Amino acid sequence: KVQTKMATAAPKWVPRQRDFTEESKVGLLKGDEVTVHPLLVKEKEEPQVTKSVTTTTPAAKKAPIASDPLQSDPLGSAQVADPLSASDPLSGPSDPLSAPKAPTPVVDATSVNRREPLNTRSASTLEDRPSLSWASKKSGILMTYVTDELVGIQVSFVKEGLDQAKAKTASAEQRTQQRLAQLEQSEEDLAKETLQMTQKDYEKHIEKLHEDLQKAWKLEDRVKSLKIAIQCAKMLTDISVIKFYPSKFVLVTEILDTFGNLVYERIAKRTDNIKEKFLPTEISDQARETCRNWFYKIASIRELLPRLYVEMAILRCYEFIQHNTFPIVISRIGKMIRGIGDPLIAMYARTYLARRGYEVAPMMREYLLESFEDFIWSQKYLKTDRFQASLKNYHVSLPEYYGLYSPALEWQLQCISLGANQQTFERVMDKYKESGDPYTLKYIISTFPPNVICQNAKSITGLIREAADVLPKSQLYIALGTNLVQSHPPKDQALPILNDVWKVVTKIEDPAEYMSVATVYIEYPLNFCGTKEVNILLGDILRHIKQDAVYESLQFQLELVIQKVVNHYGNFADIFGMENFLPLLDLVIGETQISVNKNILQAFAKSADGTSDPTIINTMFVIGKTVHDSLNSLSFQDDIRQVSKALASFIYKIDFGMELEKHLNFFVECRRAFTNFDLVKHHLVFGACRLAMKTLQIVKGKHSNKTSAFIRACIAFCFITIPSMDDVFSRLNLYLLTAQVALQNKALTQADTLIKASIRLIQEVPAKIEIDSQKVSSEEALVSFLNNLMSLLVVAPAPPDGNPFILVKALAKVITEFPWERPWTKTRIYMNLIVLLSTGAQSKLPYHIAGVDSNDAMYVGDPNYSAELQAIINKLMDEILDDIQKIVPPDAASPSEDDLKIRSKLALDLFNYLTSFSEMNPRSAKLAMTLYSLCGSSDASGYLSQSLQALQHREGHIPRELYKRLSTQ
Repeated sequence: KVQTKMATAAPKWVPRQRDFTEESKVGLLKGDEVTVHPLLVKEKEEPQVTKSVTTTTPAAKKAPIASDPLQSDPLGSAQVADPLSASDPLSGPSDPLSAPKAPTPVVDATSVNRREPLNTRSASTLEDRPSLSWASKKSGILMTYVTDELVGIQVSFVKEGLDQAKAKTASAEQRTQQRLAQLEQSEEDLAKETLQMTQKDYEKHIEKLHEDLQKAWKLEDRVKSLKIAIQCAKMLTDISVIKFYPSKFVLVTEILDTFGNLVYERIAKRTDNIKEKFLPTEISDQARETCRNWFYKIASIRELLPRLYVEMAILRCYEFIQHNTFPIVISRIGKMIRGIGDPLIAMYARTYLARRGYEVAPMMREYLLESFEDFIWSQKYLKTDRFQASLKNYHVSLPEYYGLYSPALEWQLQCISLGANQQTFERVMDKYKESGDPYTLKYIISTFPPNVICQNAKSITGLIREAADVLPKSQLYIALGTNLVQSHPPKDQALPILNDVWKVVTKIEDPAEYMSVATVYIEYPLNFCGTKEVNILLGDILRHIKQDAVYESLQFQLELVIQKVVNHYGNFADIFGMENFLPLLDLVIGETQISVNKNILQAFAKSADGTSDPTIINTMFVIGKTVHDSLNSLSFQDDIRQVSKALASFIYKIDFGMELEKHLNFFVECRRAFTNFDLVKHHLVFGACRLAMKTLQIVKGKHSNKTSAFIRACIAFCFITIPSMDDVFSRLNLYLLTAQVALQNKALTQADTLIKASIRLIQEVPAKIEIDSQKVSSEEALVSFLNNLMSLLVVAPAPPDGNPFILVKALAKVITEFPWERPWTKTRIYMNLIVLLSTGAQSKLPYHIAGVDSNDAMYVGDPNYSAELQAIINKLMDEILDDIQKIVPPDAASPSEDDLKIRSKLALDLFNYLTSFSEMNPRSAKLAMTLYSLCGSSDASGYLSQSLQALQHREGHIPRELYKRLSTQ
């Protein structure tokens, strides 16, 4: 490629005089004056409609409404017989499998067509109802109900080494007899051997049984699978280690659930292309017969409890036999559970029925209410002396025994209360009153919907007062309070309910028990009462925990109370206006104090309004100082960032009105207190600058001696604060901001000092800076700052007793000495410096600061000023041209494509600057020709053609001739 030789002598760049006002009008778009805002939404004119009289026939007045099949009573059809009632396997001595085949139940065709399958109906009805999950409760039960006693378990219930070949060759009747014999033999043998093991070993053994069940099923050994399920169910008859029984129930029923699912899947596979939602009529005869066979096998189990549990495990399989049979079957099983003698075992059997029943018929509630009534009836036995004496054999007290019922009772009541109404609640409460058991009352309160509890809160408080002391009343009040704060009690009962509760709670002597209730009920007056009631409640809390320094052990509860109060109120005047809040705040200590203060500080930062209240300011200042001092260089950056933002927001929200000196003194105190955070110092400098501009606005641009002194104090505050910051670019930008404020307020000496400080600071800019945890080059940020600085230098007047170009020369020297990563960056900045000097040569600058005489007023017509300005331009032009030439030296054999692009871009930039800011004379026109030739022919972005078009509209002979010559190249 041919290299264009460039002149070594600097061209004559003479700044062109420009009329900035006229130039600004050239680029304006022409438009018409409008009287209506273009974004204003016009109201649509309503079209005039001709009124006409229409007649409607009686038939058209009331259109027929389609009946919802889901609204019909699912039990309204003819009674469906229990599939096991046709031939009761326990009613005679004959073999249940040798009895005549039971006829297939007849299903009413009209009912089938009228109703959807049960599972479909349940899903559509329960869309808006909350769901229950037993899985979420299992881990809690296993962790709560543990024991260090040895747990007994029956072993060797499966005989190994069955003769599989013999079984395959036997007839169907022989195989049936053989399976029954295996079941009978296993039940007799299993009762003979018992192994004692620890809870951990017991859980491992249960897990092994679970694996054995799945392996046996995979090997199609259905008999062994059934025997494992029966044996696991029989484990639930053992309550010798009674404290472990709830956990045993969880472990065993998990195996039974697996067994039930395996049986269901096996039967479902007997029908080809079975749908997810089906009717019994769609099931094949083979699948229906297999299902009956399973129920006959289970009916042959002699002991009641294993028979019930295994039948409940495969309860879902009744879908394959008859439609809508669940209500009858579940009700029958619930009544059969009444035959279990031990109340605890019976209670957990009802719980398993509720679990499996909820899965197949979630809308059914009657059997649950009957189960609850059976439980209430069984409690009469718990109150007898004979039963309470028997508890000594298990080494448990009556309250501990009641606690064993908790998971089962809670689940049953949750199933009952799911979507319950007032009528259901009243029925449950009527039954509760027969027993008066506080555990039952606790779970009634905690499980029923909050709106139901709130409507009956007044009567519930009376029941709690009358409840027995078997359970601490604090637990009952906590359950009640948890529901009360989630809904809304009747308006006329809000305060009476709180009074009824607190008459009892305030008499609790144990501070920990008292605070457990207070942490819940503090939300009640916050939501439904006024500030007065909240303050009274805080005073009562203060009285209970202040004595004997018991608050030291109740820091967590104190934190909850304070946090709820702070998060509720948006106005801190209400919070600090309560006379008991600040004394309560003084009781938090240690790490809790830091956490509480941080929460208050962040809540204040989120509040909408500022404040001038001395109490709020002083309190928040102390809180901020505490949080600030808790952090250091080893703290997490996220914590430092959160606290910094909160402190900065606090500083921003403080407003002393017209007491500006007091406001500045507050900034001084904040700088002394919050020394560790750059963000806080950044906002302090901003705040001081706002005070200076606010003063300028108040005096309407005419300062007195007093206001001038205050302005100098604000600028001095900024000048002292900025160097203490760590981030270099924050310091640079704040120096520039403060200098602008100083010029606005005619503090010329301070402005000159600030500009010089920023120029000196450029030397400290590192090559790399961290942005979003990544190291990037600092050149882009530095160029942006230099452009802003040069914009200020346009109007910054020269020192009255100094060189008018001292700041420009100092800036040029710093730019020359800076270690640029990309050398052409310095060249671009030199171009901007020439533009700055060309603007400074104008007889009238493009913008001014009111009341400040810039260089156009001070040096207009001064030949020395013009000569020195031209000399600086000439020197900068030499540097620029030399830098452009060095990118691609004349003797370069094969310059890289990237170097050519960089040179082309720089040459075109200088071409535009030259043709825009310089007078076009022969020497400058020749330079423009040379620069244009260096741009090359590639113009993918259109930058080259646009630059040439701009030259066409320039006035004067030389620009037009230059355009003609360049356009022909």
